[in-house]
Amino acid sequence: MNVTKNPGIYIHVPFCQVKCGYCDFYSDTTLRLKEQFLTSLITEIRHYKKIYAPVPAFDSLYIGGGTPSVLEAAELTQILNFITDNFDFMPDSEITIEINPGTVDYSTLDHLYRAGFTRLSIGVQSFNDHELRTLGRIHTVEQAKCCILDSREAGFNSINIDLISALPEQSLDQWLQSLDTVVQFAPEHISAYNLIYEENTPFYEKLMAGEFSRLSNDAEAAFLIETESLLARAGYMHYEISNYANSEYNVSRHNYKYWNHTPYLSFGPSAHSFWNNKRWSNVRSTKQYIDLLDQGHLPVDFEETIDKRKLSDEFFMLRLRTINGIDVNEFFQIFNINFMHTYAAIIEKLIKENFARIENDHFRLTHKGLLVCDEISPMFTR
Repeated sequence: MNVTKNPGIYIHVPFCQVKCGYCDFYSDTTLRLKEQFLTSLITEIRHYKKIYAPVPAFDSLYIGGGTPSVLEAAELTQILNFITDNFDFMPDSEITIEINPGTVDYSTLDHLYRAGFTRLSIGVQSFNDHELRTLGRIHTVEQAKCCILDSREAGFNSINIDLISALPEQSLDQWLQSLDTVVQFAPEHISAYNLIYEENTPFYEKLMAGEFSRLSNDAEAAFLIETESLLARAGYMHYEISNYANSEYNVSRHNYKYWNHTPYLSFGPSAHSFWNNKRWSNVRSTKQYIDLLDQGHLPVDFEETIDKRKLSDEFFMLRLRTINGIDVNEFFQIFNINFMHTYAAIIEKLIKENFARIENDHFRLTHKGLLVCDEISPMFTR
């Protein structure tokens, strides 16, 4: 599988043309601080280079946001070149950039491919124009289709397409039509998320005001079941609750680092890092991020050391989301705990009810178990 223990790097570009109503990621809808942000980003990277440059080589870089593609292709190339000039990267590194169809054309995509980006994550979200308007997306279905075709023409042979299901008033048939459309383009990777009404977002406010109706748990489960069924028939491997790949090689190497507790550094406003069981995050303000770095301070507003108990809790929460599940031998090496003995009663119950199985010293959730992963994980952490 396309999974390693080499560290990764994430860069948060905090700019969007329009803030989507469901999104709780930090972003600004103006570019007036763009030049200062790029300067501050380089300052932050230089600081961490002094500490982390001698470590084993990185093998993934992910530029997300926000909407990274609101920056000029030359500016994104500048970021890529500065990172790779200052940190060692493996020759086969996965270099991903998120793009929105309404912010790129063929020329931009061609520039990004020639610059060295190897993977695109395209925020399509829906192949239904009405749903796109509900979500607040700035592109149309036609623009999304053209973007995918242009990406192939530019040379990209590793493409992820993001889709969101369980939208307000969305029928299962409408969702399946979007899935039917996406498989016709044969992307190497598909991320299919059920909509979450995050607090402090316009969608959440509309839900509380009764303007939106949330689907029932059974309806949401039906979306997940039918998604897995359709994508399996199309040749996609369901390797994480919301993620599908057409081969083990096309699993998202970078995202798997988050689920595997693999070290990663992150730069930019609101970016989170994890290294040697320490986690820290930057301020959620572009202006404050710039001001702090201008004053010679790091823009960190939260940091913690992860003790063995919390690491164990996270281990269950993250690993059970994936196709690999819990490697019982790795669990013993990390925590000096016999997984099969300590959790025997829980394991027996989950296996008996077809929520889990044991294979080759791995405890994995079944398809049925993945549907209720958020309810199963706490069983191991109480």
